[in-house]
Amino acid sequence: MNVTVATTPESEAQFNVQLSWTEIDKASEGVYRRLAQQQKVPGFRPGHAPRSIIERMFGRDALYEQAIDDLVERAVREKAKESELTLLASPHAHVHEINYGQEHEVLVNVPVLGKGVLADYHDIQITPEAVVVTEEDIDNIINRARDQMAEYHPVDRPAAMGDRVTVTMQLTVNEKVVSDVKDHDFDLTTDRTGLFTGMDEEIVGMQEGETKSFTTTLPADYPKAEMAGQPGNYVVTLEKVTIKQLPEIDEEFAKKAGQFASVPAMREAVRADLLQSRTETAQRKNRESLIEALLERLELSVPPQLVQAELEDLMREMEEMLQSNRMDLSQYLAMLNTTREDYSETMKPEAMRRIRQRRALELVAEREGLVVTDHDLQQLLDQYGNTGGRGRARIQHLTPTQRIAVTRSILRDHATKWLEEHLIVEPAAPVELETGALDADMSTNPADTSTAMGKIAEEDPAGMTAVEGPTASSKGQSRKS
Repeated sequence: MNVTVATTPESEAQFNVQLSWTEIDKASEGVYRRLAQQQKVPGFRPGHAPRSIIERMFGRDALYEQAIDDLVERAVREKAKESELTLLASPHAHVHEINYGQEHEVLVNVPVLGKGVLADYHDIQITPEAVVVTEEDIDNIINRARDQMAEYHPVDRPAAMGDRVTVTMQLTVNEKVVSDVKDHDFDLTTDRTGLFTGMDEEIVGMQEGETKSFTTTLPADYPKAEMAGQPGNYVVTLEKVTIKQLPEIDEEFAKKAGQFASVPAMREAVRADLLQSRTETAQRKNRESLIEALLERLELSVPPQLVQAELEDLMREMEEMLQSNRMDLSQYLAMLNTTREDYSETMKPEAMRRIRQRRALELVAEREGLVVTDHDLQQLLDQYGNTGGRGRARIQHLTPTQRIAVTRSILRDHATKWLEEHLIVEPAAPVELETGALDADMSTNPADTSTAMGKIAEEDPAGMTAVEGPTASSKGQSRKS
C-alpha cells in the first residue's frame, strides 16, 4: 500500500491510495467475518455462516467495496496522523466497480483541520468557591412543597391579590383573539409579565359572577413585534374566588412530602440534596472556568466548512430537544421572532467554542500522554447499551470510523479529568450555616429542588400560552428554553 497527500489552500487534503489485490482480498475476509458475526443466519451460530451465504445475502461486490473502503479509511487516517492533520469528515473510497485481481488506485478529498498550537497551561489554577447551604434555603424548599400541597377554599368577597381565581376570559389584540379560555384557574399576582401584563390588577375587586371589559397595554419588548406595545382588550367573567391554605409543617406534612419519619429527618434530607446539587453546580462552573482559561492559550485556524458543520449539529440537537418537549423548530423560532438563518448566525460563537474546545483537549491528551484502553472503550459501549436498551455491543463490532470517534471522545474526557485533578485546587468543603444570606451566585433559585421530597419545581406562571391563558402560580417570571 502506498499513500501520498497534498493539501490545498481551501483546507482540503487529497489522498492518493494505491492498493494491491492481495491487500483487498485479505481485507474482504475481514468484512465477511464482521458481517457473519453481526447478521443472523438461520441454521448457523453467529460468525459461522459460510462466506458463500454472506456473499449471496449482500452481494460479492459489496464485500470488496467495503474492504476497499476500510483499507482507504485506515490508510488516510494513518497518513493524516503522520502529517498532523485532523480529518473533518470520514474518508470514503466510493468505489462502484471492482476489477478483480487488479491493483486499485483511489483518490479521496477530505476537509482537514491543522493541529493548532496550545501554549503551556500548567500555571492555570482554579479555586472553587465554597458551597453554602443555609437554614433559610431549606425553609424555601419546604415552603415550595407547602405551596404545591396547599388547599384552596372559597371566599365570599371581592378578589384580592394572592387569591386563586377561576375565570372565563377572551383577550383580543389587533382585532385577533389570542386567548380564549373557560373556567381557567390562576393566582393573582403583582409580578405578571408577558402577554397578560396588567391583567391581574383589573381583576382585583371583581365579585363572583361579575363580567368586566378592560384594556391593558402589551410590553414594548414583547417578542412578537406586531403585538408589542399594542392594546390588549379583555372580556373577563369571574367565576370563583378562593384563598390558599398552606399545610402546617408537622409530622403529617413530612410524611406526605416524602414519607419522612419526622420534620428533622425531612430537613436533613433537603439539606443533603441541596449540598449535592450545589456541589455539582460548582464543579460544572469550575470546569467551565478551566476550559475558558485553556482556550485563551489555543491558536487554531478553523475552516468555515467545519463551523458550518458544527452549526448543523447544533441546530439538529436543538430540534431533537424541542421535539422531546412536543415543539418543532419553526414554532420556537416564531416565538423568538427570528428566522433559522438569523438564529444559526447567533450560534456561531458556540459552534466555534465547541470546535476549539475539542482540539484543546485533544492537545492536552497528547501532551500528557493519555491513552484509551480497550476497557475504556467497552465500558462506554456498555453504558451506551444500558442507557439505550440496545443490549451489549462489543469493541470488535465497531467500524474503524466508529472506533476512532469513540476513542477521541474518551480521550477528551480523560483530558478534562486530568485538568480537573491537576489545575483545580482542593475544593472547599461544603458549608452549612444556621442563618444569613447567601452570595448572589449561590442563592436559592428554581433549580434548587429536593429530590428526596419529589421534584418541588416552581411552576411557570408567565409561560402563559395564547391559547390557554394564565397559569396558576404566584410569581411572574419567565423561563428560557
